Amino acid sequence: MSTKLFSLALLSTALLSTAAFSSTINMGYVSFDVTNPPLAQVDIVNLTGANSAPPDFPVSTSVSLTDLNLTVSFSTGPAETFSSSSGYFSLDPDGLSFDGEDIFNTTTDPVTSITLTGNYATTSITSGGAPVTIEPGFSATITDPSGTLADGDFALLTATTAATGTIAPEPGSILLFSLGLIALAALASKRLGSLVKLAKAGKVSLLLAIACVGLFASAVAPVKLASNTSPSSGTSGSTQVWVTGSGFPSGSFVSVTATLATTCGGTGTAAPGVSEVAIVGTTEKVEFLVPASLASGLYYVSIAGSTTGGAFNSGSSCSAIQVTHTSTVLASCNPGSSMGILAYNPTGAAATPITAYVPNGYWEGGDTGVQVVPLEGSGSPATITTAQSVNSCSSNSETGETVCIDNYTDIYLINGTTLSATLNSAANTYASFSGGDCENCTVAVNEAAGTKGQAVIGIGYSSAPGGSALQFLDLATNTLGPPVLMNYLTSEDILWDPFLNTVLSPDEEGSYNLYSVTGSGVPGPASVTELSNYQGNYFDSAAEDCTTHIALSSIEAYPTGFYITDLTQKTVSNGTYTSPGQYFSAPEFQQFSAATDGIAVAPGSTHLAVITGEFGGNQFGAISLPATSGTGTPAPADYVAAVLPSSPDGCGYSSGYDPHTTTAYTSPNNGKAYGVLADWQTGSPDYLAVVDLAALLAAPRVSGIYPDGSYCPNCTNVVNPAYDLVANGVVKYIPTGNPNCSVAYADRAAKDSAAKPKPANKMPGPK
Repeated sequence: MSTKLFSLALLSTALLSTAAFSSTINMGYVSFDVTNPPLAQVDIVNLTGANSAPPDFPVSTSVSLTDLNLTVSFSTGPAETFSSSSGYFSLDPDGLSFDGEDIFNTTTDPVTSITLTGNYATTSITSGGAPVTIEPGFSATITDPSGTLADGDFALLTATTAATGTIAPEPGSILLFSLGLIALAALASKRLGSLVKLAKAGKVSLLLAIACVGLFASAVAPVKLASNTSPSSGTSGSTQVWVTGSGFPSGSFVSVTATLATTCGGTGTAAPGVSEVAIVGTTEKVEFLVPASLASGLYYVSIAGSTTGGAFNSGSSCSAIQVTHTSTVLASCNPGSSMGILAYNPTGAAATPITAYVPNGYWEGGDTGVQVVPLEGSGSPATITTAQSVNSCSSNSETGETVCIDNYTDIYLINGTTLSATLNSAANTYASFSGGDCENCTVAVNEAAGTKGQAVIGIGYSSAPGGSALQFLDLATNTLGPPVLMNYLTSEDILWDPFLNTVLSPDEEGSYNLYSVTGSGVPGPASVTELSNYQGNYFDSAAEDCTTHIALSSIEAYPTGFYITDLTQKTVSNGTYTSPGQYFSAPEFQQFSAATDGIAVAPGSTHLAVITGEFGGNQFGAISLPATSGTGTPAPADYVAAVLPSSPDGCGYSSGYDPHTTTAYTSPNNGKAYGVLADWQTGSPDYLAVVDLAALLAAPRVSGIYPDGSYCPNCTNVVNPAYDLVANGVVKYIPTGNPNCSVAYADRAAKDSAAKPKPANKMPGPK
């Protein structure tokens, strides 16, 4: 090696060791991520400590972020502010980064800007190997030239230095750089000589010239990944997540593939990159869709691909991701049936408790109070006392709050087992259905509305053309918006799709009505547009798979079946809409009591639904829905009918009354889809039947009979009556805390005896 070249190496090393640092240091970035389209969230990627990647993010000290305050501005309506106590952000497993909640709808209420402020927990840090003091506060604002934010928009989080000085790179970095330069000099002397000449001529910087030599040293560039993806968890087949890495070759991306495996670098499932965004220097972030085939569990993401500047891979560097089959926002895509299901885990515990809120009443009366029943996790049933008979509940799994309504105008806000507030709706008349009358009739919560979610209540309203209205309740302020008049009768069980931001309301008069919600108005939306679609069926309850937007309705008429339609293909004209759909006849459901009535899709990526009768009967079914949508007329992939066995007290099962004691959920703990059905054998809910829907569909079948064993020439999808659903783990009974039939019947007999004493044994008197 020439003397000049050796001198150049020493000079370069000296330049690196004495370079003046700037007044700001990169600490990470805040990002606007459309994770579950069109729903978006704000995530924070902290690139300090173990996530640091010099020279772009040079801080080797782990610097926590505190006092976070997020302000989100929208195209319509007021801005929303999430303080550090709001619970909007949750800490990632790396202990440094944060995930937000996907509650911003980029279609119905686009976001225009985001500002994040906060503090650095420590101001004495090591940056580039040297001690530095920084100012404690930071502020970052995300905007977009288009005026509305797009997926992947970001703003750097930077720290302002408290004084000026110099930063010395870590000794190891200097040594490796110098040795590498000297070792490569012989091979690259001619090329380097040319680059140095260009540098002397002022056409390229000396450091850039030296860096270019590295391109000839390795065919594949090593990329270092952050400890976690952003967000750090995702729903299989539904969520788009980002992986952040440093050390990418220069140039535009040619290809990139993420691989998800149970071990870092192991054989796994490939996920093609769908987007790439440059952050700063050699740091980029790459987006991919969580593969639908993955089971719930912890996975490690590695990436490989190429840019126009060369190939890259992450080698032994991986980002962890927790894959699930549901999320808190997906969980709110539940029908406004009798029961609410709460999956609330504010501490990020390994297992999420699952709780059912079960009203003791129905439209025509019944007992007062709500039973709080643990479905997964520890605890015993508890009773919440209410003034009137409650008919419906719906839960917010993000905040832990449950909204219940009674048959009159009371609205009960419940946290855990505590009745925290009672409000009053604007209902002023009874809405009438085949199964009863009600002022408050049905309620559904949307966790992706407002800062703490919103509820919508179907009420009787005298001045509405259809005799009913929708009333929206903001759960952050506990205020009710004005009634939204309906031209049609409200559905017995409405549903609020958080993704389409649409209320589904199929009614008994034959129309499958939609109410499209826009704007971030509080307490009510900025606007609600009614769309009707007359089908002529006796619709009874709404259900939807919110990952595909395939919607269903039970039909309270014989011959039995259900309606299925694809809302991704809907077209709108003059207050009406059309979408490809069909009435699907199921002879196996023919013996359901009162035809098909209760129906619910387990919210998540399992695509499974449960369907029941009402007002008695013990037959029910499971439906497997298509995993994709967007083309053709949807049809079920599979379905099956069965009989619910006797409850543990030895009494037969009996379906509940209106408004349908049937719901469903997907467990965040094991990824399974469950139907939940309340047994009203005693005149109040005494047991909940929790049904593993996939296991029911997989149970052995027979043809030629109904579920009860009687002759049915057209039946093919019936679970073998000899197959023990309880013993085989398909059905599990959980007591509600109300008296079971042996106790209830004994109490009833005692009360009857006390109320009607036997007459004394006397001779008859004169007439």
